[in-house]
This record gives sequence, C-alpha cells and structure tokens, in this order.
Amino acid sequence: MGNETGCRDFFYSWGYILLESVQKLLTQEIPQPSLAGILIAIASLITMPILAWQKDRLGQNLDSRALIADSQETLV
Repeated sequence: MGNETGCRDFFYSWGYILLESVQKLLTQEIPQPSLAGILIAIASLITMPILAWQKDRLGQNLDSRALIADSQETLV
C-alpha cells in the first residue's frame, strides 16, 4: 500500500511540473534566478567531475567500455 502511494505522488508531481512548464513556455515567462538554483549549479560543478573520475576508474577496473564512455559523457 505504501508503494502505491509513492507511485501516485510521483505521477502527481510529474503532472504538476509538466503543466507548469507548458504554462511558462506558452506565456513566455522569464525565469528568475533563485538561491536554490544557484546552489544546485555550484554543487553540480563540484560533484560531476568527481563522479566522472570515479566512473572512469571503475570502468577501467571492470574493463567496461560502456562505463568509460558514460564517464566521458558525464563531463559534458
């Protein structure tokens, strides 16, 4: 029962985000900078190269060309 609630909440959130996005696109609302958005961007700039490096290392250890390629994609 708890799993069904989580799934339902996910789809409600997805629907809300979709409707808000379409509305903002159609009304051509200009995005406003927010502290949360800036912090997420900074966190991504710090963590993504570390994640790419770890993926590459793991891909080399496992001899996985797919994981190595994914690590390079993470940097982009």
